[in-house]
Amino acid sequence: MARTKAVNKASASKKRKFAEERGVAHLLSLSQSIADAESQRQHDRIQATKAKMQAEHDKKLGQCQREKADASVARDRVAKPKSKAQIKAALKAQLRQKARCRKDRRKQLKSSDTQQDPLSPNNHKKSVSFALA
Repeated sequence: MARTKAVNKASASKKRKFAEERGVAHLLSLSQSIADAESQRQHDRIQATKAKMQAEHDKKLGQCQREKADASVARDRVAKPKSKAQIKAALKAQLRQKARCRKDRRKQLKSSDTQQDPLSPNNHKKSVSFALA
């Protein structure tokens, strides 16, 4: 007996359907999927561009703030020219401070002199007798 292949009835009875035979609904779904893919791609591109622009903006803003801070520090370091009145006021303040220091020193010396015992060996006065001469 010769072997023969059995024909599969299920595959033989099904006809292959092509896109043209499916009609307008298939074409509409294809065009919709293409449009969705294109719109998703554009949306992703727009979001990436927005994120990139925001990052650049944040970077520029941070750099601007750092420059302002550096400029203010530099301005503080540089001595501004003072007016004549400011110079005179500063000199008078220095003179007052020096006078106050001298006054404090005099007070300290005076208070330290009064605190010592008058009969202490450092303050003992030598008596000179003129009776022998």
